[in-house]
Amino acid sequence: MEKGKREGYRLVGELSKRRIIHFKKPVYPEKESENTEVNLEIEVNPDGTLKSLKIVKTGGVSFDNNAMEAVRDWRFQPLAPTAKQSIQTGIVTIYFEIK
Repeated sequence: MEKGKREGYRLVGELSKRRIIHFKKPVYPEKESENTEVNLEIEVNPDGTLKSLKIVKTGGVSFDNNAMEAVRDWRFQPLAPTAKQSIQTGIVTIYFEIK
């Protein structure tokens, strides 16, 4: 399952089943002139806050920094009280395209 491609990202893995309730779009870095993508592995707590993120595919330093800065602000819908309260993971691909 994947979501978000129209918004400039793709999310796969168990997190793709959870709704993003606070989304910050990554900013295309100034002084760059290429299309690229950054893949981040993220872990999200049961309450919807980000636990960790790490780069699994770099797009270049400025792209990586802008992708991480945006995703750090994302918040997911908390797990239902009746659901198993565990950390969930996913891979986010951020697409940077020259407009």
